[in-house]
Amino acid sequence: MLIRLNWADIGEIVIIDDVCEFNGDYATVCKNGKWGIIDQIGQVVVPFFSDTPCWPHGAFNYFVSSRNDHFAISTIKRGIPDVFPYDEVLILVGHDNLFAVKKDSLWSIIDIKGGISPFTLQVKSISGYGGSYSS
Repeated sequence: MLIRLNWADIGEIVIIDDVCEFNGDYATVCKNGKWGIIDQIGQVVVPFFSDTPCWPHGAFNYFVSSRNDHFAISTIKRGIPDVFPYDEVLILVGHDNLFAVKKDSLWSIIDIKGGISPFTLQVKSISGYGGSYSS
């Protein structure tokens, strides 16, 4: 358990159950079994809502989060996603703005930087990626 005193508002104590390493300016933290994101001074920038760690990554500050075994991609600025449409999300190494997503047994590539404009890949699996979020 980690305890942080918020110096900007003396008297506020934030109790954190778990914390992951920083990736750029942000770290994933757990409070009461839900995951959120803090910045380098300990301010909560994405509230505690995700069922799994919501890893921030890339220069564009995207993160992947989950609810009820489904996943979503959002930005620090946008915060908590409204819908969690994907069964699985893969990080494409070397491409901060590209993700491979699986929905209803079909894979698509999503370019978050240029907007979501997926195309369907008729493949059963994808390999050579950096990390996976799946239920």
